[in-house]
Amino acid sequence: MSGEVSRERQVAAQDRPRDVDPPTSSRYRRLRPGPGLSREIVEAHQRTRLQRAMIELVASDGYEALTVRRLAKRARISSGTFYSHYRSTEDCLLSTFDLVCQCASQRMVEAGHNESRPQRRLDLAVNRLFQDMAAAPLVATFMLRGAPAVGPAFTNGLRNSAMRLGVALEFCIRSDNSPSLHPLLLEGMVAGLARIGGLLAPTTSADDDVKAIAAEAVEWISNLVVPSTRVEGQWAAVSPKLAASQPAPDPLRQGAWGEALGDERAMILAAALRIGRRGYHQLTVPEICRKAGVPRRDFNRHFESLEDCFVSALEERATGAIAAFMHKRSASTAGREAAYEALQTLCSGIEADSESARVLFVEITAAGTKGIASRDRLISQAARALRGTAPEGRGPSELAAEASAAAAWVILRRGVQDQSSTMSEALPVLALLMLAPARGGPVALTESGIETLSAEI
Repeated sequence: MSGEVSRERQVAAQDRPRDVDPPTSSRYRRLRPGPGLSREIVEAHQRTRLQRAMIELVASDGYEALTVRRLAKRARISSGTFYSHYRSTEDCLLSTFDLVCQCASQRMVEAGHNESRPQRRLDLAVNRLFQDMAAAPLVATFMLRGAPAVGPAFTNGLRNSAMRLGVALEFCIRSDNSPSLHPLLLEGMVAGLARIGGLLAPTTSADDDVKAIAAEAVEWISNLVVPSTRVEGQWAAVSPKLAASQPAPDPLRQGAWGEALGDERAMILAAALRIGRRGYHQLTVPEICRKAGVPRRDFNRHFESLEDCFVSALEERATGAIAAFMHKRSASTAGREAAYEALQTLCSGIEADSESARVLFVEITAAGTKGIASRDRLISQAARALRGTAPEGRGPSELAAEASAAAAWVILRRGVQDQSSTMSEALPVLALLMLAPARGGPVALTESGIETLSAEI
């Protein structure tokens, strides 16, 4: 990632207007014509220019504004040459995303390669990652906010690339002969680091500030790696020891605001959600108006665009789900098992209404940049709720809560997408994410009065 970091630091320093193309920029200078250059060198140079252009354009203007023509113009190649390298803008984006993940993971491993102590390796690797993010704000914006807007059809590709960082994390965390980490937990750790990185202010470049944030991220990860109480040298996942659960109300359906007759805005939102169950791309303003029984002018009075309507519907429905989840947690009579009962309610609700869950956790990215911004707001809302329901003086820090909420989001999304597994299988990891940041992994296990499940995970 060092080469990209150096180049992107130059980009950030120029601070040019977003709509100005730099046709004479040295970053996009063509190779000198003439003999002696192999075809492989020329093609590699063209791909590099395209990847730089992809990062700049998506970071500054968003994925929705991206076209092959704009990419080719910025990279100073023809559209025909673009298609000799990539099938589509999505293909180019995924390739660029994977390259950055590969470079970042290599630099993380290199940072801790000569250190024998896992904790120190983790310190060095995470600090390297955040230093690179701070030094290359355009790359960070592309990775954390721009690329995810490519849409749900490409979620698996982005996740597979991001797990390159998971491999680097596991290298840092594991000692010789220790077991692998639970794949869901590892995926959650990557998402948590990305969330913390995304919260870095653009002006946060001072080395001490970055180190402080990296240290808090390391502490969050360390609390999630819980030594097993049964088998030495193994990690533990936590699991609730609960009585058989009764059918739980579906938090995704609670608060039937969409059925309130006479509430014009609510009826529009309900119509958007009903149509959205078939997929975001099935949504049209005329269809929403028809289902809601309102004229187009009334839609325009409440919402600026189709995307605005869709994300508003998702945020209001998710707000109700978060409120129901936290109410279940705080109102439980069995305090030590409250978190698990609340999680059980949430997971049962998602399994009971998988279509609504898919709209919330998967289709939200189809709304592009607005969808990603909506997702981030919901994660922050869940993080605030997590801190607000913790015992006084024992809640997680703001960054730890944000990281845990982001990790839980991707685990729930994975469960919704992967229909071969049930949400209950994710419950132990979700429980660990909820409890460990506040009290530490071992203490969380002791205070919760639950069992540990040792597993080669």
